[in-house]
Amino acid sequence: MTLASWDLGRWTVSCRVSGQGAPVVLLHSGPGSAADWRGVFERFAAGYRLVAVNGFGQGQTSDWPAGEVQVDQYVGMVSRLIGELGEPVHLVGHSYGGAVALRMVSTSPKLVRSLAVVEPQAYPLLTDNDPQLFAEVTEVADAFASAVDEGRVEDAWRGFIDHYNGSGSWGALPEPVQQRMLKISDVAVRSWMALFTNPITTGGLSQIGVPTLVVQGGQTTRPERRLCEIITDRVPGARQVVVEGAGHMVPLTHPAATAEALETHLRSLSADPAPSERG
Repeated sequence: MTLASWDLGRWTVSCRVSGQGAPVVLLHSGPGSAADWRGVFERFAAGYRLVAVNGFGQGQTSDWPAGEVQVDQYVGMVSRLIGELGEPVHLVGHSYGGAVALRMVSTSPKLVRSLAVVEPQAYPLLTDNDPQLFAEVTEVADAFASAVDEGRVEDAWRGFIDHYNGSGSWGALPEPVQQRMLKISDVAVRSWMALFTNPITTGGLSQIGVPTLVVQGGQTTRPERRLCEIITDRVPGARQVVVEGAGHMVPLTHPAATAEALETHLRSLSADPAPSERG
């Protein structure tokens, strides 16, 4: 795995890159970084160029633009990066990155050959399908942002990490990991805010025209489980894989199962033409 960066004019984006072949672009969770995909990279088959993107404020990637944050700002950056890669990509997104990937397929379908989302936090889909669960996730987001604003950053992260991974999960993290998260608290708040600006709709899911895989942890939270159900039901031809024993952070806790699911998905597309070739 090597480090690489692209000057996109408005932004600089840094990535972790591995292998040669068909490009696979991977987007990490909100508080994560490109390094979250390390375990998946180590277990991935040859024949693919894996490009794990550092989101805004991570690695050497530019900070979030000043002013109001919008998920489409991140979509725009990733779209520019794919343009630099020179061909349609297999797009993979986890959590926040999954929500970005779903939106990008809707706005720039010719850039995407296939889609794989791992527990995508496309929370606006819950507003019509399960408003009670939407209220639950907005409460978690508001509590995190309020705690950071009040200077209680460790309380913010403890509530966030324990919500998604079970009680005591924050305390079980190695201190260097805790310290890294504490340092990106403001970035994490902006990422949370951007999640709720995603214009993706249930109706829009039915317009996704690329082969799609949905990966869910068997022990995940109710909102994430419901989102995986909605996306699998509404995206034409979507397949779902459940990783038993996994929670929300599937690529980190179960990298071998994640790599296997992605490889199986990609192998099944070997004879499928790219979107531009389909016209």
